[in-house]
This record gives sequence, C-alpha cells and structure tokens, in this order.
Amino acid sequence: MPAPTNYPDWGTDETNNVEPPAGKIAEGWLPAEQPPAGWFNWWKNLVGLWTRWLESEVIAVKVRVDDAEDDIDGLSDALTTLDTDLSTLEGAAALKASQNTFTKSQIINSESNWADDPLVSTTAKPGDDPTDLSGVPAAAGSNRWKLIIAAPTQGTAYGGIFIGQSPDGAAMVNNARWHIPTQKWRQIDPAYASTAIVGRSGQWVASYTPAGSVPWTDWPTDSGGDFLAGGNIASHGLFLYHPPRVSTDVTIPLSCSSGEAILQSTDGSYKLGPDGACWALKVPDLTVLGDIYVVVDQASAFGMYVALVRRDKGSSSTFPTFQTIDDNNGPAATGIQQIALATSGHSAESASWEYSVMVKRVHADDKVGRISMSVFTDTGPRNLG
Repeated sequence: MPAPTNYPDWGTDETNNVEPPAGKIAEGWLPAEQPPAGWFNWWKNLVGLWTRWLESEVIAVKVRVDDAEDDIDGLSDALTTLDTDLSTLEGAAALKASQNTFTKSQIINSESNWADDPLVSTTAKPGDDPTDLSGVPAAAGSNRWKLIIAAPTQGTAYGGIFIGQSPDGAAMVNNARWHIPTQKWRQIDPAYASTAIVGRSGQWVASYTPAGSVPWTDWPTDSGGDFLAGGNIASHGLFLYHPPRVSTDVTIPLSCSSGEAILQSTDGSYKLGPDGACWALKVPDLTVLGDIYVVVDQASAFGMYVALVRRDKGSSSTFPTFQTIDDNNGPAATGIQQIALATSGHSAESASWEYSVMVKRVHADDKVGRISMSVFTDTGPRNLG
C-alpha cells in the first residue's frame, strides 16, 4: 500500500505539552481517568516527532541501498572484466613473481609473425646467476649453462634444452645437468645412461655415457666415445656416421669386374674381350673423388680407352642410361702406361647412381694391371641414402 500523505502531528507549538511524571508513565492510565490536556498533548506530539524521524531514517536507508545497488553493479562489471583477464594466461599468473603450473596446453601468440619474434624469451644469460641448485655461491660467470626447457624422461632424470656461454652454443641433454661447484656435467639419475648433442665452436658434438658414470670429466664435450660433425651435412635419407678422413692411393679391386675380362696368372693383370670391361667404383656416398689412374700394358702404339661412367638405376621398362664423367686415351706407345681421368672434386652421389671405370682395348693383347684413386675425401657424417 502507498504511504499516507498526512502525518500524526499534534501540539506542534508545544504551548501546552507537559511530560507526565515518571511514576505516572510507569503506572499508565487508570480506569475512567481523564488525563490532563498537557499530558495528552505531550504524548501525541511525541508520536508525531517519532513518525517524522522514522521517515527520515527510512529515506536515508533507501539512499544507501540505492548506492549499494550501484556498487554491486560496478562490482559485477569488475568481476566480468576480471573473469576475462583470468581467461588470458590464467589471469596473467606468469607475470607474478611465482612459479606456475599449467594443467592444459597453452596457446601463445606474438604480436607479429617475424621469424626472429620469439614466442617465449628470457633476458637472463647463463652466467648471470652463479649459484648452485643448493644455493652455494660459485665464482662469477661459472654458470656456463642455463636450462631453458626440462621434461621428465625416466626415473628422476629429465631431458633438457640448455643455452651455454661462448664458445658453447646450445645443447639437448638427457639425464645430466651442469654442476657449478665442479664445473662438470653431472648425471641426474645414475640408474640410466646420459646422452647429449651439443653445438659449440662451429661443430656438433654427440655424446653418450653409460649409467653410473661418476665422477665425470668434460662430458659431453670430451672425446670419450663422442663424434664431431662439422661443415655441411646432407639432410635427406638416413643419417649414418663415418669418421671424416682423406685416403690416398686407393686401389679399385679388379676382381669386381664385369664383362669379359680374363685374369692372367703370370702377372695378375686382366686381358679384355672385344667389348672391354667395367669395374665398379665402390666408395661411400657423397665421397669427394680425386683423379683416377689406370695402369695398362698396351700391346700396340694405339692408346686404350678409359672412362669414369655412371648410370641411373633404370626401371622395369627401361635399361639404365650411362653418363660419362671423364674419359681419356692412353699414350700412343707400347708397354706399361698410366692413363689419368680428371675426376678430382666430383662428388660420388652413389645413392642415385652406380659408378664404374670402363676400359676398352685396341689390341687383343692389351691388359689392365691396376686402377686407383690418388686421393678421395670421406666427408664424415652424411646421408647414406
């Protein structure tokens, strides 16, 4: 119902308002008693004053309630905004000086898509915090490696990506960490082996050490069981390791001949049939060849024909096609002669080609005694197809 429009005001000029004595107030009216006008005026005036005061308090409370509702609306807006913030990287928790654990995968996008715009970066360098994991201080700059990413692997071990001070570049290491007091890598869980690939001083060092290998030396940058890879490395096929080396005066076995070739029991040479013969050139893939030399015994003053050829693998419907890499004829003289093929610097792409040294006779008594390369370079780690 709506509020009354009138008020129970009474005796507002207070000319005949008399407060009854305390005893009378306690006793109240008696039966058939007629109170004095002043006492009655005082009571009705007091009722009007209280009515007015209660109305003012109700109005004040209503104002405060309205203000509170506005505050609640503002708080609701703030909570909505906060909820939005919380949905962005767990409420920007990573910005706080505390470690955070995310139970779901995170999507991190940068403002641009430049190749050198990092999604995650740090300004701390490996040597900025020379303190051991136990809190023991170490010499300044002795923290040569900084762990960037770590993930558990087996037991208590973890695999990590480390960034190192110069000349150390970066490392992928499993079951090892850099131990500052000893300035060595240390196995995390001695029950498991440790492996590492370290990029340093312009080369890659791949290392392995068995379980329980303590104390360590300079692993994974020492030479114990490691191999080094430098220069260009082929990026296709299977990656197998062969130590880099330079070989000289390498004989191509004549016993691997194909075609008509007859072994001479007197001097170990081969006589050739009318169509000549081919000897397979068996070197590791991508070997860089030197010049090839063929020692022959010419029965006439007409030079024998020698060539380094290669052929593709062909198919079920076509024969392989020969290509000549280099060819030459022997000198116009009889007797033992040396014929050189200028193949130095050619890379033997044996994964796609089959290489052979082809020799053709001029005289029926022409013979082949020896085929060799002066130098060839095995490039070390590379693709073997």
